Amino acid sequence: MKKLLLIFSLMYATVLFGNNGNDESLIVKRTGNIITVVDFKDGDKVKLFELRTGRIITYKTKRGIFDLSQLPAGKYLLVDKDGRKVIVEKLSNPEFCVK
Repeated sequence: MKKLLLIFSLMYATVLFGNNGNDESLIVKRTGNIITVVDFKDGDKVKLFELRTGRIITYKTKRGIFDLSQLPAGKYLLVDKDGRKVIVEKLSNPEFCVK
């Protein structure tokens, strides 16, 4: 009984303190295939992942500008050092995209 109580109390503490309140997403500006991180400062580290495979594509520490023109169409994940993230999607023909 004591072990069960200990396990549940540890699980409760993990859930309670696991969410640090940093639920805001990364703010980006998009111009065609160019993605710019809005609040990027020198020394920040932003990584670009392919969402389907989870493979890291590149990371930036000096400028927060990513060019998606050389990448295949698909969804990509941008994550900064604070854990804020945003999903961007590259379409095969952005000029013909109707939203």
